[in-house]
Amino acid sequence: MFATTTAFRPAFRPLALSLAALGVLSLGSMPAAAQTTAAVSAESNADMGMTVTRVPVKLSDLNLMTVQGRAVADRRVRAAARQACGIGIGKVTLDQAQDQRNCFSVATRQGKVQVALAREQVLAAR
Repeated sequence: MFATTTAFRPAFRPLALSLAALGVLSLGSMPAAAQTTAAVSAESNADMGMTVTRVPVKLSDLNLMTVQGRAVADRRVRAAARQACGIGIGKVTLDQAQDQRNCFSVATRQGKVQVALAREQVLAAR
């Protein structure tokens, strides 16, 4: 299953990030500790060439049926989004910082959707 959401960057921001979150779920017959993998990615349009940073999020060791498992998945999604969006890596302009926040918001939202889909598929497999 693939899901993609993309928003394109304004042309007047040369280093702005365009936003994308891509989740990939790989589900077989699985117990409550879902055998899943999600991925968070962010696109940037540096020098007019598209660059995609994709960060996998491991879910296979989590029980998404528990509050604790979902909390760990949420922390992993947020960490992957920070990495994919380049947050905390060097100095950035105010515009770039805003773009990173927007990227993070979209990436975490889409990552959480992928975790919710994985949980629903675990429930459906029961």
